[in-house]
Amino acid sequence: MHRRTLYRMLYNERENLESRQSIGLEQ
Repeated sequence: MHRRTLYRMLYNERENLESRQSIGLEQ
């Protein structure tokens, strides 16, 4: 697996976690 792809996966996962937290705070 390319390192760039791995970074992209980690970045996307962090984005998902942050979006979930923001949604949780809004509710």
